[in-house]
Amino acid sequence: MRSEHLMELSGMGAKPRGHMERPGISAVTRRRALAQSAAGFAALTCGLTGCASGPKVPGTTPKMEAQYQDSPKGLAHCGICKHFISPNACEVVAGPVQGDGWCRFYAIF
Repeated sequence: MRSEHLMELSGMGAKPRGHMERPGISAVTRRRALAQSAAGFAALTCGLTGCASGPKVPGTTPKMEAQYQDSPKGLAHCGICKHFISPNACEVVAGPVQGDGWCRFYAIF
């Protein structure tokens, strides 16, 4: 009994009073919650900014094949596309592109 009491006081091994184990449900620990939130943050960050570590490189797809046009398509335009390289290049389309242009490879962040 005394060793159980010491373990309970030290926080080692003993469960709090009234604690019931439920099969199939694992306890959420502070360590697990921090690890999961860090992994989630990393995934979110990669999703928003891309995981590439190097600089963006201009693309080689001809404008005709990309269906590039110098005007926007509705609200979609190169200046807000994830492939746009400021001031006038693109990761997909070859040659200079306009910030107000658009192509079929348009993708939002």
